[in-house]
Amino acid sequence: MATLCESQGCPKWHPCSAPVCPLDSPWAKRTMQSDDPVCFYLSESVKGGAEARFERAGLGEMSRRIGKVAPKLVLASARVGRALERARLSGSRMDRNFVHVTVVERSDHGI
Repeated sequence: MATLCESQGCPKWHPCSAPVCPLDSPWAKRTMQSDDPVCFYLSESVKGGAEARFERAGLGEMSRRIGKVAPKLVLASARVGRALERARLSGSRMDRNFVHVTVVERSDHGI
């Protein structure tokens, strides 16, 4: 299960305002209001070609973790289910000149 530290590894963690993070292990303890946003990457995960899109962005492991939690989130929240159904029918925002921040290990030489 993810920890808060793992949630912070999300490229959108800092500016995110979604109250329920699929990477946050206690997500089931969170609540959503009708006007709360749904996680960007959760919404992207339900679109056609999502796995390949996440892999290209260097977010394959995130995609797999979200994929395990997404069905449980839908069962737990009708709001999330409706939002993901709308997202599934729309185009990917990851394909629209979206810049993904990935963590790259540096060598001893700083390269």
